[in-house]
Amino acid sequence: ALQTWPNVEVVLVNAKGPGHRALGATWGRLPLRVVSTGASVARSRAANLGLEAARGEYLMFLDDDDWFEPGHVAKLVDALRRQPEFRVAYTGVRCFDEQGGLLPQVFLYPFDPARLLAGNLIPIHAALFHRSLLDLGCRVDESFDLYEDWDFWIQLSRHTYFVMI
Repeated sequence: ALQTWPNVEVVLVNAKGPGHRALGATWGRLPLRVVSTGASVARSRAANLGLEAARGEYLMFLDDDDWFEPGHVAKLVDALRRQPEFRVAYTGVRCFDEQGGLLPQVFLYPFDPARLLAGNLIPIHAALFHRSLLDLGCRVDESFDLYEDWDFWIQLSRHTYFVMI
């Protein structure tokens, strides 16, 4: 809700199913749309439901146990607009413990398609990608319950290099 980028659409996918608390039409100043099948859905299915419902030119994920700093979206959109040869931008991610204490682990590795095949180095909420990649058939593989984001990044990397901020 504190993003500095002016055009943010929030699509919340109710993966829990029945019993999710009611939400309003906005999240802070941002429009909020809730997508629900009426039943519990797996993480990878929830990701695809969100992708299908989103209307923006740029897309990204945010899990319920993660957050964005206020300039996160603006920084990534700006990078892609300044460098249109890239269709994915990502930035570093700091890690915190359950009490909110900063941990020493930071995810910020230079992009290398070969290295991406060897390990998942980009947390799901670190990257923003252009909608055109969905037109090429990129989707979250719903047969995965783990590392579905890593597989998704590999799919995207077959069509574009990623710019690291």
